[in-house]
Amino acid sequence: MKTHRFITGKKNIKFGVEWMGCREKVRVGVIGAGILGTSHVKFCMKHPDVEVVAIADIVKEKAQKLASEAGANAYTDYKEMLKKEPLDAVFVATPDFLHYEPVVTAAEEGKHVYVQKPFATKVEEAKGMVEAAEKAGIKLMVGFGMRWHYAFTAAHVLVREGYLGDLISATMIHNDRIDVPEEMWGPLSKSWARNSTIADFLGSHDSDLIRWISGREAETVYARSTSKALGGVTPDSYNALVTFEGDFQVSLNLNWVAARSKPNLVDGVLLLYGTEGTVQLSWHGLGYNVVSNEGVEVYFNGEVSIDRLFEIRKKV
Repeated sequence: MKTHRFITGKKNIKFGVEWMGCREKVRVGVIGAGILGTSHVKFCMKHPDVEVVAIADIVKEKAQKLASEAGANAYTDYKEMLKKEPLDAVFVATPDFLHYEPVVTAAEEGKHVYVQKPFATKVEEAKGMVEAAEKAGIKLMVGFGMRWHYAFTAAHVLVREGYLGDLISATMIHNDRIDVPEEMWGPLSKSWARNSTIADFLGSHDSDLIRWISGREAETVYARSTSKALGGVTPDSYNALVTFEGDFQVSLNLNWVAARSKPNLVDGVLLLYGTEGTVQLSWHGLGYNVVSNEGVEVYFNGEVSIDRLFEIRKKV
């Protein structure tokens, strides 16, 4: 028997278990049949060792439509799904401010959990989810998908391999068009955006990326928000100065009020400065491309041999 485990805990999930030519699949459920819930289902359907067993959404038609595509059972009550279905793990893809109850309930039912970022919009709820996972002995993972974008992976390698030397400072700018909060999931007065902020929606990505790329934790934060374009329903933008370990200074600029006429729904820039080099990268679209214009530029202080450049190229 060949066994490959990708999650450990009180209830281990055997990923691709082979026994006498038979394969035991990881059985998953999805809570939330929106854009990201649908994305999770599509990717799971392509994996030979994963079976989408059930999908829950409060909108019956959405749950049924996605479940029919996946050959799964549909529910409007995720609690009923968690009790009835033989699930190993669940994806929680509910709106930003509605993660707590599904995560805690899934943990109490002994299911491993993958929850979309932001983990929570309230500190007490984040602590409560961690406590529930630890008590149940299940694995709990937050979906910071931008780590797998090639540009950030390259930056991660360059920093961790020491090519930039000691990090001095960084600037990260991350923008959404104004139609994201105003129109994408219904009018602003009724949509999820009124219960979230750009600090939650994009800032969670950015703070995670800086922590992951640098390998350092934040020590102090000073931040200001601005409210003009969205009528005070949710802040337009945040600007933050974050000091990380080792006196690494980071400036974060976040907004979701970029003009509708911009060709890309989302874009951004990251500048990383070290004692030995600089990284400049930009991204435009990340899945919503209208025009393609993205990449990574690396600059070094002083001469760098061609062998060194080929070594770096091979690693990134």
